[in-house]
Amino acid sequence: MENSETPTKNASGSRVETIGRVAGDLKVTDIAPENLKDQVPVIILPGWGETPATHKDSAEIVAKEGRRAITFQVPRIGGAEKQDEHHQSEYNKARALIDTLNKKEIKQVDIIAHSEGALSAIIAAEIFAQERQPQRIRNIVFVEPVGLIGRDNLAKLVGRWGAMMTKDIGRFVKGSLKDKGNMARAFNEANRYVVSNPIKTVSEARQISSSDIYDSLTHLRELGIQTSVIHAVDDSLFPMEKVMETVKEKGGMDTAGFYSVKGDHREISIHPEKYASLAVNALNDLAKQKT
Repeated sequence: MENSETPTKNASGSRVETIGRVAGDLKVTDIAPENLKDQVPVIILPGWGETPATHKDSAEIVAKEGRRAITFQVPRIGGAEKQDEHHQSEYNKARALIDTLNKKEIKQVDIIAHSEGALSAIIAAEIFAQERQPQRIRNIVFVEPVGLIGRDNLAKLVGRWGAMMTKDIGRFVKGSLKDKGNMARAFNEANRYVVSNPIKTVSEARQISSSDIYDSLTHLRELGIQTSVIHAVDDSLFPMEKVMETVKEKGGMDTAGFYSVKGDHREISIHPEKYASLAVNALNDLAKQKT
C-alpha cells in the first residue's frame, strides 16, 4: 500500500516527507518560498552518481529565485533488467517522478534535468503522453544532458569520466572553501551511489553511453513540451566540440534555447548560484514563450 508520512521541516525550512510505495519508498524534499513567482513547481533530476544531496544548494537557489523546488531520493534496488523498451533504472526514476507528482497532487511541473537525469525526464514525458496527459510536464531545461554526442561506447565514457575526475581533483586543491565543500559533497554522494548498487551503476553507465536524445527532443516539442539546453564549453564528459559536430550531422537540435556557458560537467552542483539560477531563468523564458 502506498502512503505518505507526515511532512517535517528541517533547519533550512524545507519540508521532508516519505512517500511509501511498493517499488520502494521515496524521500521527498520540498522547498516553497514565501513569495512564489510562478505556481508551477520545479523538480531537479540528478545525473549519474548524484543524489538530491548533491544538488542541495541548487534546490535552495531555485527557491530563492521564487520557484518551489522539489527533489526526491530513488531507492537503489534491483539489477539491470528492462522495463518494456526502457532501461529498468531509468524507468524507475521516471516512475518515481510521476508518483511524486501524483501523491503530492501536483498538476504540472517544470524540470531541471542534469546529465543522466535527461533520460528520466524524457521517459516520464512519454509515460504521461501514453496516459493522455502530456501537459503534466510544462517545460524542461537539460543541463549537460546525455545523448547530445550521439551513440558512444562505455570504454570511451569511462575514460572521459576518469579525465574529469583528475581535473576535479586539481580544481578541489585550488578552489575556495565553498567550492571544496560542494565538491567534497559531490564526491561523497558519488561514492555512496556506486557502492549502494555496483551492478546497477555499471548498467546505467552503459545506457548513458548508448543514448541519443535528438529524436526525443523533437517528440517533446510535438507533445507541447518546450525545452532548452545548457552546456558547458569545457564539459569533459560530453565535449562541446563533439556536441556541435553531432548537431551538424543531425541537421540541428530541436530545442527552443541553447545556452553555452563556462565550466565543466558538474558546474550546477559546484557553482549553483550561477548555473541553477540560469536554469531557472531559462525555464522562465520558456514559460513566457507559451503565453
